[in-house]
Amino acid sequence: MQLSNSNSQTQATESKLPVIGFIGAGNVANSLIRGMIAKGAEKTSSWAADIIVLAVKPQEMKIVCAELKTLLGERSPLIISIAAGITASHLSQWLGANTAIVRCAPALVGKGASGLYANEHANETQKGHRKE
Repeated sequence: MQLSNSNSQTQATESKLPVIGFIGAGNVANSLIRGMIAKGAEKTSSWAADIIVLAVKPQEMKIVCAELKTLLGERSPLIISIAAGITASHLSQWLGANTAIVRCAPALVGKGASGLYANEHANETQKGHRKE
């Protein structure tokens, strides 16, 4: 599933909001998706996501990353992982050394704080998406 926020023409002309894709749809991913839709994001079906959220079980992550790496080819979206226990180092090994990665540990309360870590391959624009 992918989400984009395009409910405001003024907002869309001022800045291009990123398209966010999700792989996995467990409790945390569903909570994030519901929150984004409540804030005005729209569902889309494109694979052209600027940000891909990996929301799969930790034991499935290596296989998912191997398939994702093949599908992405030369594309370089920001990868955000919400899987417990999977380090940025593991993700870099599985997705490629130059992949922009952010690790996030969200809570299931609809509001709150999350700790974020961006590796050295995440550019300033990608790091700025954390505010959206």
